[in-house]
Amino acid sequence: MRLSRFVVAALVLGACKNDARSPLQVDDLAGTWTMTATNAANDSTLVTYEMTATADTAGWSILYPNHTTPIALRVRTDADSIIMDAGPYASTARQDATVTIHGVLYLRDAKVVGTESAYYKVGSTESVVHIKLAGTKAR
Repeated sequence: MRLSRFVVAALVLGACKNDARSPLQVDDLAGTWTMTATNAANDSTLVTYEMTATADTAGWSILYPNHTTPIALRVRTDADSIIMDAGPYASTARQDATVTIHGVLYLRDAKVVGTESAYYKVGSTESVVHIKLAGTKAR
C-alpha cells in the first residue's frame, strides 16, 4: 500500500512538472513566418503577411503584401509570451488611416498563435479591431 501511494505521488508530481511552461526566448522564433490575421469578431481573414523574427529583440519586422518596406516590431518576452508593438504606420486596411498594433504571441506545437489589437486613427476618429493571429514557419 505504501508503495502504491508513493507511485501515485510521483506520477502526480511528474505530471505537474511536465505541465509547467518554460520561458519563451526570442531566438525560439527566429526565422520567417507566414502569418494570418483574422477578425476576432467574425473569423474573416483580414490579411496574410510575413513576419521576420531574429535571435534577439532587434530586427523583427512585418511585411504586408504589395508593400516594399517592412514595418519594425518592438518585441520583448514575458514568461511564455512574446509581446510585440508597432506603429503608428499607414494602414493597409483603411485608406488615410494610421494604425498602431499591440500583440501577444505564443509558440504552440511549432506554430505561432496569439492575439493583437489594432488601433486605427483617421483624423480625430479612433477605432479598435481585435485580431487572432496564427503563423507557420516559412523558413
